[in-house]
Amino acid sequence: MNACDWFKSVAAGQRPAGSAFMPLLENLAPRVAGTTWPQMSADPTAWSSALGQVAQLLGSSALTLGWDDSLLAEACGVPLTWNWDRPQLGARAENFNAQAKSAGRLPALLETAQRLCQTARPERACVLAITGPATLARQVFATRPEKALLEQLKPVFVDVVEALCQGRPECLVFRECGESARSEVTPDLRRIYNTLKNIASYYGVMTALHLDGYADWQQDAARWAALKIDHLLLGADAAGKLPRPAACEDWQSLGWPLSATDAVASKARVEAAAGCLDKSGAAILYTTLPQEEHAIDALRGINAMLA
Repeated sequence: MNACDWFKSVAAGQRPAGSAFMPLLENLAPRVAGTTWPQMSADPTAWSSALGQVAQLLGSSALTLGWDDSLLAEACGVPLTWNWDRPQLGARAENFNAQAKSAGRLPALLETAQRLCQTARPERACVLAITGPATLARQVFATRPEKALLEQLKPVFVDVVEALCQGRPECLVFRECGESARSEVTPDLRRIYNTLKNIASYYGVMTALHLDGYADWQQDAARWAALKIDHLLLGADAAGKLPRPAACEDWQSLGWPLSATDAVASKARVEAAAGCLDKSGAAILYTTLPQEEHAIDALRGINAMLA
């Protein structure tokens, strides 16, 4: 099913008749475009062009942007180093930068988001992602997301979320990773999420939650359901394994990860999950893992299978 049609149907509160495939292609894009990740993520022209090229190559009906979980932390002042063309964050920010919207690679991300939202439709859905408040608090302050820390981060989130939503993407995804995905969802965390959901709603943008590095996806997802975000996307668990299918009653839609390197294994995973996921009543969106290397032949095979 075309991702644009899938997102339109789900945003309208309906359950699509079929599933859609939304591969997370930012890891693959620099290789296809003949550039590097540092060069691409610093230049809106290169970034938007590379994502367009890889989506065209694979016949993908979705453009995904912002799945690098170092972008927002870097802009807030966390030191960044590059290791084998991939960004790595330091332990914490020495000095918190409240003007994050104009720092690091974040301006390039925001400009790229505007360009993709203008050029993607009607062929492709545009899905944007940013680090969630609980995870960013741990990245910036190296501690759990307490009220005072979330209040410092709130103006940053308000500015960035509004800028991302102005292009009216199909969906804005908040990513909670690692220890944050396994931790308590406090009233303070719910309050900041309510503010961000209201901003997205004002622009008519659907919101989703992405959990990565969880302990048990059903238990952790049930806890995060307190945010009252209707759409859940899953990454890998804390051991790096793909989740096992099970009923999921708290979410209107569920993003289910497939292997981006093995089309045969992905086909078997889709067939094994189909009955169980159908029983949950949730609309199903198949994705890939943001940190995984992606193989072009495998992605083409998955795309053809799900089309």
